[in-house]
Amino acid sequence: QLLQTSVWGLNFANPLGIAAGFDKQAQAIEGLLQMGFGFIEVGGVTPEPQLGNPKPRMFRLPEDRAVINRYGLNSDGHDIVAARLTQFKAKTDIVGIIGVNIAKNTTSTDVIADYKSGVRNLGASVDFIVLNVSCPNVAWTKNLSADSDELATMVCAVKEERDLLPNKAALLIKLGPDMSDDAKTHMAEIALKCEVDG
Repeated sequence: QLLQTSVWGLNFANPLGIAAGFDKQAQAIEGLLQMGFGFIEVGGVTPEPQLGNPKPRMFRLPEDRAVINRYGLNSDGHDIVAARLTQFKAKTDIVGIIGVNIAKNTTSTDVIADYKSGVRNLGASVDFIVLNVSCPNVAWTKNLSADSDELATMVCAVKEERDLLPNKAALLIKLGPDMSDDAKTHMAEIALKCEVDG
């Protein structure tokens, strides 16, 4: 009870969760929640299935007891992941906060359409939605710099799409770990302008 946290109108049993990149295809939600995690963020999920970066794309660093991954948004796509989320949601005996991390397909030229599609296809089955605009393992996110008009336009358009959801899942923007202070400031300005949740 000491670790219970409430944010975005959601009550988390604890603030320790699994971020996107681990359960990319919504296949391990039940087991992860049973291990005691306070939330699970599925994904990143792209509209159409895609393979991600060529292999090898995960590298062990034994001296650091760590790994580096460069998966590149390998995804089963909206249809398959949505079906898994719906199936999980139908299980009334399992409680937990579930989010989804959405992205565009690498070959797609319509960023806004891809993100809006993610909200439409996946948003009603989750508690929060994360806009993946800063994945270090795909080149296209470099074009979505925080100070670009394109990013602000996209975030506001996606927020409008989210507002149409019956459950009003919280809408969050993923920040990159290597963003400059200026980029973080611009991202905060976009978040305030578009009135996202976090």
